Amino acid sequence: MVLEKLISMAAERFGIEKMDLSANTTFEELNIDSLDMVELLMGIEDEFDITVDDEDVENFTTLGDVAEYISNKN
Repeated sequence: MVLEKLISMAAERFGIEKMDLSANTTFEELNIDSLDMVELLMGIEDEFDITVDDEDVENFTTLGDVAEYISNKN
C-alpha cells in the first residue's frame, strides 16, 4: 500500500509512467535534483502525516527505501 502510493506520487511529480517504477527504482534513475527531492519529501510528509528526518534522507537510494522508512514511521 505505501509503495503503491509512493510510486503514484513519484510518477505524477516526475511525469513517469507508474509501470516504469518499482521498489528498486533509484533516485539516480529518476534524474531528480535536490530541489525535486525536497518537494517529493514534503509531499510524502503531507500524504503520510510523518516527519522525515534530514539525516535519514541520506540513506534513501530507492523508492523501496523510502516506502520502508514510511512504513516504520507509521
